Amino acid sequence: MDTDIDRLRARVGDYFDAAISHEEIARRYPQVMKSTAQFDARAVRDALLRRGGPDESGFIHFAYRPFDNRWLYWEKDTNLLDRKRADYRPHVFQGNRWLSSAQHLRKGAGEPQTCCTSDMGSLHLIERGALMFPARLREEGLGAVTGPELRANVSETAQEYLDRLDLGVEDLFHHVLATLHAPAYREANAGALRMEWPRIPLPGWSDGNSDGATQALAESAACGREIAALLDSEIAVPGVTRLPLRPEIALIAVPSTVVGRHMAGEDFAVTARWGHFGAGDAVMPGTGRVVERAYTTEEFAAIADAVPALGETTFDVYLNEEALWRNIPAAVWGYKLGGYQVLKKWLSYREHKVLGRRLQAEEVQHFANTARRISALLMVSSSRTA
Repeated sequence: MDTDIDRLRARVGDYFDAAISHEEIARRYPQVMKSTAQFDARAVRDALLRRGGPDESGFIHFAYRPFDNRWLYWEKDTNLLDRKRADYRPHVFQGNRWLSSAQHLRKGAGEPQTCCTSDMGSLHLIERGALMFPARLREEGLGAVTGPELRANVSETAQEYLDRLDLGVEDLFHHVLATLHAPAYREANAGALRMEWPRIPLPGWSDGNSDGATQALAESAACGREIAALLDSEIAVPGVTRLPLRPEIALIAVPSTVVGRHMAGEDFAVTARWGHFGAGDAVMPGTGRVVERAYTTEEFAAIADAVPALGETTFDVYLNEEALWRNIPAAVWGYKLGGYQVLKKWLSYREHKVLGRRLQAEEVQHFANTARRISALLMVSSSRTA
């Protein structure tokens, strides 16, 4: 897995190069040649070298953490990739979306209870051992002429409910997403969320009365679709990540330098001690450099109506001594999803000593866009009632 597809291709290419010995691969990439009780590193590589490769279809986009997609090499043969869940991949297809959730989150009800992705997701995307719930499933063999058929991933009872309201599985899926991102819902159900799976209220469910239920569910689903787009870093959101930006978004997380010039050269290196390697090459978060301050008059005027959702103060977040992202509201900087402070977690993996290079301009903009996505998420979610 890697943030850089070219770097991943180079590593995988070396692994599949029969001219490179096991010993040399172990020297270059120790982890892949480390055997365990369930993994014989040499036997696995020997088998794959005999087969040949790599398989080009194995290079896939992978939702590693919220707002942090990586590239992964998915090897269908052998157990080179641990916990690859071969029955999972067929259901990841264009147009399908997934919710990542768990029976209860270790961090409790203080943060959104699910993450949404259209890519393959990590086992730890929202929580250790989380489960992935797709809107639709692909069933091989059902369509003899047209190929695999798709079916809604809902129970018969749920489908009857949707039929009664003349709505579809995507409406229910996005209603669930909107509900689990609503602070009012989490506050009202905090005790239950600490112990058990979330229970989702459904308009018109208990009494069978559909009066107003269709509109209520459709409106909630519309909110959920907006949240889904904001959570998906690959989808450009008009006004948030696509120009022209909304006035309340435009001044958030502006890439800047201390002296006011454009970023160049070493300005793109993250050296403010946001992360470092720990035991077993695990990336550990650092303290970084962040300065809390009051909004400027212009910044406050732009977000005045959104201050209750975004916070009373703001932060300047530094890449290094010279470069920073200016004006990240307090609630945006502190926003957690998956048990971690999203922006700080992203920075820990991009520290120069961890990443091995400077950031690219697109990555600096990705961080700014993520802060803007979170700002919009907070504004949308705070408008939801329980």
